[in-house]
Parts: sequence; C-alpha cells; structure tokens
Amino acid sequence: MLRIHFTATDLVRTRVGTRLDPMWELVLSVHQVARPESYFGSWSRLARRRLVQAGTIRDAELLAVLTPRAATSPTS
Repeated sequence: MLRIHFTATDLVRTRVGTRLDPMWELVLSVHQVARPESYFGSWSRLARRRLVQAGTIRDAELLAVLTPRAATSPTS
C-alpha cells in the first residue's frame, strides 16, 4: 500500500486535474485486461474477448510489456 502524508502547506498547493488523461486511461485499462481476476474482472474478460475477436490482443499484450505495473501504480 502506498501512503502519502501531506502537510497543511502541501494541501494548499495541491491541484486536481479537471480532465482525463487518455494515455493514463489506456495504461490502466491494459493492466486491467491483463488481470481478469481484478476488481473489474467481468469487464476485463469481456474486453479481452473483444480484443481477441478483433485480432488486436497482441497489441494489448505488447502495451502491457511496455507499461509494466510498478509498486507506485494504482493497479499494482
């Protein structure tokens, strides 16, 4: 588990993004497809089947290799 401790000064300077980051969404989705036992298990299995049907599962597998999960990733 990753814990981050903020001081009051840190919180005052903290900004939250107002829009999605397409690359980050792609990376997180690839990690979920690679782990069908995850919280999003039914979505992962459906997405994986559709990638196989579309003939693009190898692309997703390559992306998973290029973006390995790290201890600091929310998907780890």
